[in-house]
Amino acid sequence: MNKTKLSILLLVSAIIMLLTSCGGMGVETTDNVTIDLSSVISRSTAVVNYAKIVLIPEGTVTPYPISDAEAFQAIKSDGSITISNIPVGPVYKVYISVGTGTKEAFTVNSTVKATVAVTGGATTNATATAKTLSSRGISQIAAYTGKSVKGAAIAGGTFYTVSAAGDKFYHGVSALYETAAAGFTFNNVDTGLGNAVIISAANSDGYGFVNYDDGLNYEYAAGLAADFGGAINVLNADVFWDDDALVQMTVGHLDGGLVLHMLIKDDPATIDTDESVNEWMPVDLSALLEETGLSLSGQLIKGITVVKKYDSSNELSALWVYMISKVGNFRIQVPLNDEGMDLDTNGDGETSMDEMMAIFQDFITDGPLDARTILNITNPAGDILYIGTDSGLYKASATDLIENMNPTLVGATSGKRIKYLTSTDDYTACVTPLELLIINNNDPAKVAKIDFNEGLPVSGLLTEGVTGLAWDGDVLYVSGNYGVSTVVAGDTALWN
Repeated sequence: MNKTKLSILLLVSAIIMLLTSCGGMGVETTDNVTIDLSSVISRSTAVVNYAKIVLIPEGTVTPYPISDAEAFQAIKSDGSITISNIPVGPVYKVYISVGTGTKEAFTVNSTVKATVAVTGGATTNATATAKTLSSRGISQIAAYTGKSVKGAAIAGGTFYTVSAAGDKFYHGVSALYETAAAGFTFNNVDTGLGNAVIISAANSDGYGFVNYDDGLNYEYAAGLAADFGGAINVLNADVFWDDDALVQMTVGHLDGGLVLHMLIKDDPATIDTDESVNEWMPVDLSALLEETGLSLSGQLIKGITVVKKYDSSNELSALWVYMISKVGNFRIQVPLNDEGMDLDTNGDGETSMDEMMAIFQDFITDGPLDARTILNITNPAGDILYIGTDSGLYKASATDLIENMNPTLVGATSGKRIKYLTSTDDYTACVTPLELLIINNNDPAKVAKIDFNEGLPVSGLLTEGVTGLAWDGDVLYVSGNYGVSTVVAGDTALWN
């Protein structure tokens, strides 16, 4: 037999052995898992008949794909559910939401987290820890259940959001809505000065923002439309304001660019008249990106927060803007006077490029965060900063000298990817793929952990489904691709 024939025979034999072993492997290396939920059902305060199931191999944040029929299934008459054909070997975390309704509008009553080691042979009655949502201060807002929404804002004690399709502006827990005017698509919401709501929008005539204050004002961004002169798509906006100083600064995010708006008001009772400053400034970075060869699609800014600085008379004197972007992390010191942004530092009556660039400073260029991928930033109060990274949350100081920021890791967040952040004086909410974390700012060692399936408004993982966070006192509103939920941080049971 020549070498060619021998090689072909060996190759055919190898393929046959591989196919045979794979065929046997399909039987030997998968198993069915049955979990008994009867004790959970018996303790439920409502009728429950369905279970929503997510299976995640331990040590990962990536769900193992199970069939749609089993991912949302009717609970059997004996109180059990079954997951079929799970590969033997790994240890799995099984996240189960128990409730009633349909897949499109499912109301969660209790949640179960079980650890299952699939070793071959029937695995039944896995140990499960059950949690009842109502006892932990977590609630789904019924009117939004199953609706995909974007953004969250609280103004005057009322909750606001927009539909994922961009055609509706929702307000209140009853999900009342107004339809977007022709030519406008609503993208997101944030709270503005004087209990106004600022809506980020796409518009063919350059009106990239809509103001809501007892009615939708489509002329709010007339100054921007005049300056921009064409179609504009504001993907999102971060709005910062001070009701005492009557100052509002808006940073709108375009595809590869920014829009800045500075509003300083004379009269707190008015929204669109009697302003001493109402400046719109489009910042088109497309030419710079083309020149540098950078391709930045989508939102340029990943996270932004503003620290207010006061002079010796306790008057607001500057805004320190901390910006996390795809091209670097910056602190922008914006001095203020009665006429708005005071960038004429040499007093010659003009603002040079050098003066503009002088307000930009790189930060976190060395020290404990130099190797971290920074994802977001927030300012809960005073000179405190919380910085979300790919491996945990850091607390730092907004000091004059950047090298003295002294970031320190918040221990309970070690190793966790912190994508979204929002703060009040008392609490900071952080979104990771599998958990919503709420930190007590007065004692950062105290961290409440809410699993992604505990009635939070997402169809999958949090970092893929959460679209907005907003605080109303100690109540956190969470918007997502499956509705809106609230979490009461002041509920002591949440911290157990």
